[in-house]
Amino acid sequence: MNNNKLYVGVVTYHRANNYGAVLQAYALCQYLHKLGCNSEIVDYWPNYHAVVYRPLIWDKKAFAKRDILHKLAYIFSMIFCSFKRYVRNRNFNRFRKRFLNIGYKEGMVTYDAAFYGSDTIWNVWKQNDLHQGFDSVFWGDEKVCAQYKFSYAPSMGNVIDTKDTFLHCQKYLKNFASISVRESDLQKKLQEWGWSNITKVVDPTLLLCSEDWNLLLNNKIVSNKYILCYNLENSPVIDSIANQLSKETGLKIISLTGNVKRTFSHYILDTAGPDSFLSLFKGADYILTSSFHGVVFSIIFNKQFCFHSEKETERISSLLDSCNLTDRFVKKDSVSVFHKQIEYDVVNKRLDAMRQESYRYISNCLNMVKDGKNM
Repeated sequence: MNNNKLYVGVVTYHRANNYGAVLQAYALCQYLHKLGCNSEIVDYWPNYHAVVYRPLIWDKKAFAKRDILHKLAYIFSMIFCSFKRYVRNRNFNRFRKRFLNIGYKEGMVTYDAAFYGSDTIWNVWKQNDLHQGFDSVFWGDEKVCAQYKFSYAPSMGNVIDTKDTFLHCQKYLKNFASISVRESDLQKKLQEWGWSNITKVVDPTLLLCSEDWNLLLNNKIVSNKYILCYNLENSPVIDSIANQLSKETGLKIISLTGNVKRTFSHYILDTAGPDSFLSLFKGADYILTSSFHGVVFSIIFNKQFCFHSEKETERISSLLDSCNLTDRFVKKDSVSVFHKQIEYDVVNKRLDAMRQESYRYISNCLNMVKDGKNM
């Protein structure tokens, strides 16, 4: 290790087999590296989160209710899905091994600084009985050793406006020398609760430009022109627009999914790794999505896209508004949105202006560490 470089850890959801989670982890660590830091991801991966990504997920209650023929069908279906989950996990792990600089487990080394974020690391966990509530490790407790701790774009999902949450924040936010968040809702709530200096920053994936992401691309996956659907909500509006656009353009539809399906099709990609995710977005002629990171990478790669969701979130609305792309948030299944081309010269200028505040925030944090070391 170069002793002249700051030794910086990133605490986040780096082992979740989720495209947005892995790519935002890469982006923050890579941006810190570009600034001259010796940056790595702290390998904190609690069991309560890890079990969600097991290859075999057996539903005992569902199996017990079936007759003998349907039990056999369920067994074959589980074998098929388990194999596909294994392939998906393998592809994610290959990407992590190749591109993520994963360091030591929490508590094994002391960093000059640690950045906590992005993703919903400040959310209340409710998915299983192994853990319930906030995870104090993601709130800067003593398990990660760093002289300075900063948050970068963590999210609470939907802000939990309760006394317990306020008391939790009061206890743990003092661990951070500087605080930034991803969404305006959380920024406003923390300000209401008395923390005045809260910076709103962009998602880490937006810290990097298309040239940075091009370095990670896989080989071209689809040889012909295509429409890419990244429809995590299984929105019928997205499916309808895709079918209309396919008839209008003659292009085939490629569906990229967030989990494995019980069917097999050359047009449904459910085991792709993050590098293939990037390649599919880069190569698409049109993109339809219900995902935040689907929008992010559509914009980064300057694609003609539309977004639809029944679960409108502030981070999506804020991003589209900031880029003057609110018309890309479609409410009905009409292909007319694609009859107007996005003027990316304007969008890219707006995006660059958004990045500047985030660049300043990170630089200020690192300067604080450097000043402290030089005292």
